[in-house]
Formats: sequence, structure tokens, C-alpha cells
Amino acid sequence: RIKIMVSQIQPHFLYNSLTSIRACLDEPDKARELINHFSRFLRGSIDVLEETECIRAERELETVDHYLFMEKERFGDDLTVVKDIRDEGFMIPAFAIQTLAENAVNHGVRKNKNGIGTVTIRTYLRGSEHIIEVGDDGAGFTENTERREKDDRKHIGLSNLRERLELMCGGTLEIESGPGKGTLARIRIPVSTEKGDRSNENTDS
Repeated sequence: RIKIMVSQIQPHFLYNSLTSIRACLDEPDKARELINHFSRFLRGSIDVLEETECIRAERELETVDHYLFMEKERFGDDLTVVKDIRDEGFMIPAFAIQTLAENAVNHGVRKNKNGIGTVTIRTYLRGSEHIIEVGDDGAGFTENTERREKDDRKHIGLSNLRERLELMCGGTLEIESGPGKGTLARIRIPVSTEKGDRSNENTDS
């Protein structure tokens, strides 16, 4: 669990977040807002270290919201975040969506020549599956590139995520990407009849 946390809370993110806070110390209200989001991101990330099973999707999505708020503050209008959350009534491994969101920002949008782009997060229920999609309009990559860079942190993170999804909730991870076409990561989690799965509350039209 500690390795999972460390792999997500990278020093550069902590440093950049603190730098953003310092930059607006002459605006107390703004600084307070950033500190609140930053501290809630840290609290959400640390709290799940006590969890040995999947966590509720809304907990994961809340932490991701705080992460993206800080990144949006850092990059300003260069980063656009679009969210379409229709389904939160399911369980998911901690840091699953966070891993994809971080990759979308750092290895997608920021790899564009101009460093400008959009990250989209969508969740919905389709048939017997909960679907989570995290997409970006960034640089993209080919299968050959993925194989050559298999030791890169991004690809190690995706490999570990696939294994955790399969072992913890019977889920799968699909990646669609191409040079200049961006990347779409899609998690599929089977609808569960266990207590806590509110699948009937949300449907995708």
C-alpha cells in the first residue's frame, strides 16, 4: 500500500502545489482555497492506506477532483478539465482513476508541443458494467512506443493497475491511443450484487 501511495504522490506534484500556494500568499482567500484542496488531496490519499479492499468510487473521484484542481491552478487555461459523472455507485481499487488522470495530464496534455489540452473524465453504467473513461487530446503513443518504454513509470503504472483491477474487482483496463490522437483509458468493472453497489441508481442513457 505504501508503494502504491508513493507511486502516485510524486515529489514534483508536491513541490509544484506548494509553489502555487506560495505564489498567491498575497491573496489570502485564494491561498486558503488552494491549501484546502491540497490538504484534502493528501488526506484522501493517505486515508486509503488503511484500506485493504476496494473503496467507494466517490471517494476516489473526490481525491481526483482535488488533484485536478491543483493542476488546473498550475497550468491555468492551458489545461481544461471536463467531467461527466453519471455513476458513482461502485467499488474500485484506490488510486485507479488517479493513475489515469495523472497520466492524462503529464504524459498526454503536457506532451503536446504547445502544452495545451483537455482531460475528460466520464463514468456511466452500461448493461452489466460500470464504465470509467479518462481521456486526453494529448500526444498519444503507438504500441511499439509503449513496448519500448515499458520501463517508464507511466507504463509500469498501467500494468500494475491492470493487475489490481483484475485481482480486486474483476475489472479490466483498455487503452486506445495514437500519435497526435490523444489517449482514452477505459476501465470496466462488472456490476456487483454486494452491499454498497448502487448500480440501479444510475444508468447511462
